[in-house]
Amino acid sequence: MEKRALAENLAASKCPEKLARECLELAEKGGPAAMLPKLSGQRRQLVDRLHEYQDALDCLDCLTHEIRKQNR
Repeated sequence: MEKRALAENLAASKCPEKLARECLELAEKGGPAAMLPKLSGQRRQLVDRLHEYQDALDCLDCLTHEIRKQNR
């Protein structure tokens, strides 16, 4: 994979700059597959944050539902 395209993909994937630099170095030294453990870790973090936001949205939906129900 071309270095520029890889850097753009890392940025679009919301990888922090430090992680993107590490991945680019790994790709140069050991090939793209060398990045997989780092990318898997970043994915886990994003999924965890997604779940946190989903829980917050669920709580907010429940609260607004209860408030609307009381105002009827």
